[in-house]
Amino acid sequence: MPLSKFLPWGLYVGGRYDAENFDNLIKERISYIVSAGTKDITFPSHFEVLRIRIKDRIGEKFLDRFEEVKNFVDSAKEANEQVLIHCDVGQSRSCAFAIAYSLVRESTPLWATLQELKLMRRKVQRDVKVNSSFMKELMDLEYKVLGASSIPSDEIEKILERLKKRGFY
Repeated sequence: MPLSKFLPWGLYVGGRYDAENFDNLIKERISYIVSAGTKDITFPSHFEVLRIRIKDRIGEKFLDRFEEVKNFVDSAKEANEQVLIHCDVGQSRSCAFAIAYSLVRESTPLWATLQELKLMRRKVQRDVKVNSSFMKELMDLEYKVLGASSIPSDEIEKILERLKKRGFY
């Protein structure tokens, strides 16, 4: 079972395989799905689905769609429902949306949240590899929400260097 329960009330992170495993979704009582993958999945009608078209590449902006994701996840939480945020592999887009949600709704520092999610994903033999553009957006969001950055300066330099190499910073 490669999906990971990220927030205790029932926010899960996973990949396409997890989203297509309807039996497991039902077993985990997941009824809301944020589908941020690039391939369409036909979900049974009893699932509430928000489809987000976003590619996992440098220069792509996931925060442009975050308000929509946040409202959808809020609706699931208010209805006492479990929600899965998935992308193709469960390493970048889904993790970025989940981290942003935790940052905005629970005021959790970005660095601690990222490390915690990495530990959770490793337990199911998955990794967290949020792309540099998404990380930069998360860093900016953290500063806007919390008024400070929790990312160690050497990590900030690595992220900015990757963006510079590709001409995005």
